[in-house]
Amino acid sequence: MMRRLFFATVVLLVVPAIARSQGSISTQGFGYPPGGLSTRSGAAGGGFAEFDFATPRNPSSTLGWGRGGLYFQYEPEFRSVTAGPTTDNTMNARFPIWMAGLQLGSRAMGTITASTYLDRTWATNVRGGQILGTDSVGYEERVESNGAINDIRLGVSYSVRPTLSVGFGLHGFTGENRLSLVRQYDDSLVYGTLTRALTISYLGSGFSGGATWRLHRQIAVAASARAGGELEVGLGDTVIAKGRMPMRYGAGIRFDGLPGASLGISIEHQEWSRLDGLLQSDLSASDTWELGTGLELTGPKMRNVPILFYLGYRQRDLPFHVGSEAPKERFYSGGAGLPLAGPRVVLDMAVQRATRGSVDGVTENAWIFSMGFTVRP
Repeated sequence: MMRRLFFATVVLLVVPAIARSQGSISTQGFGYPPGGLSTRSGAAGGGFAEFDFATPRNPSSTLGWGRGGLYFQYEPEFRSVTAGPTTDNTMNARFPIWMAGLQLGSRAMGTITASTYLDRTWATNVRGGQILGTDSVGYEERVESNGAINDIRLGVSYSVRPTLSVGFGLHGFTGENRLSLVRQYDDSLVYGTLTRALTISYLGSGFSGGATWRLHRQIAVAASARAGGELEVGLGDTVIAKGRMPMRYGAGIRFDGLPGASLGISIEHQEWSRLDGLLQSDLSASDTWELGTGLELTGPKMRNVPILFYLGYRQRDLPFHVGSEAPKERFYSGGAGLPLAGPRVVLDMAVQRATRGSVDGVTENAWIFSMGFTVRP
């Protein structure tokens, strides 16, 4: 009986909020997947994602830390959603990745990483009305969601030989969505104000592994996979639903034979449909593919370390449907890596232009600005 009551509460509060409020393409279902790319990987279209030590996709890549250090990323998104003649502009500030690396002897590196897996932050105001007794009453309603599911990874990478490294990671998925509804009636003295609040928590697990192999002085390949464990959805102290985390597979190739430049190409597949059983009947999830390609260009030196410039293009499917359609997303990106204190302190900067849709008459565009700080003691 208590479980049914909790389910009824979720349906009454969450489903109307989703149906009326998630007009944006990217925040459907459990939220928007930022993708787990560092600033430099995002600037290069994700082409080097499998090789980048600050991107938590391939645990073998963390040997690139060298002697270890800290990485922190800030990434605001300025989003514009257009439906017919109406356009809505919002800003969402994210801190999608932080990472700490510690050298474990001469051939191994240990890391702890926190990255945003699914971001479900949005808010909207709607005008409506309802019949109360014999009166028809108008109201203003604000529906808001804050929170995310985060991926916490403990990883270790090991150099089997100079041309081959392997890595493994243990993942914990945790976080919450804080949902609220405030309905302000026009005649608030008579009808008051309706407020509802709900916090939904998530707890899951996973395991990842990967390898990086330098086939030739100018060519390297990398591959990684993550096996998803169980995901529990809770309301208060009660587990209201269980499912499985999506499986993930990725691979990449890097070519360093161009004068002053490197080319990277990556591909990724995620089985988001494993979450289908946790979604309401009017929502669904699809498995997704992502393809990214990018250039890394060597520029002039700053404090005896070259400045790096990046250009990239990336396209992918978004997991959660809008109506019956599976949205697609495209990125055009660029950026630079500035050695502020030689190799010890590096500031990466990137700008990405994202386009999503058109889906069900809705188009969405975004400017994403990213700053990543790498500090090596």
